[in-house]
Amino acid sequence: MPRIFSEEDRKIIHSKLINIGLDSLKTKGYREISLDDVTAKAGIAKGTFYNFFPSKERYFYEIMQKIKEDNRVELRELLAEGMPKKEKLEAYFYKRYTCNNTVYSYFTAEEISRIMRTIPQDDPDNDSVEFARDLLVSIEERKTDFKPEVVVNLCNVLALASTNQDLLEKTGYEETIRVLVKALADYLYG
Repeated sequence: MPRIFSEEDRKIIHSKLINIGLDSLKTKGYREISLDDVTAKAGIAKGTFYNFFPSKERYFYEIMQKIKEDNRVELRELLAEGMPKKEKLEAYFYKRYTCNNTVYSYFTAEEISRIMRTIPQDDPDNDSVEFARDLLVSIEERKTDFKPEVVVNLCNVLALASTNQDLLEKTGYEETIRVLVKALADYLYG
């Protein structure tokens, strides 16, 4: 007979699975991670995994969401103090995109695309546009014709550039990130 988990047990196991996957991504690539290893580390049967995630892609999508959320915590704290000066926000984004801790640090663009194709476009966990809208609204002197999708796309370009830093010399890479961060800040402050 299958084991029935309490709601608290489900939350604990779900979180444990996400953290195991994230830790595994730090040492292995997406394609090298097996669900057998993940479930063994979590102490559950492989079949039980599917009680928490309908597919491997959904599992990694939720890991991507955790990475994004972890990155947003610092920005929320910065914004809680009131809208920072443009230079302070630029410094935040520069640090964020040079620390190698974005979704693109763990997944290739192709892997992200593969995972995203399995997720419905209206998925409530895919809140990047909503988060960008909240960010834009928090800027008091912001023009009203903003498009949060522009912010999301600029952040995606920054993340993608940050994962390809090995292709540029150090000063070229840093300048690329600075230019992209400035474009993002210019848009945010309109």
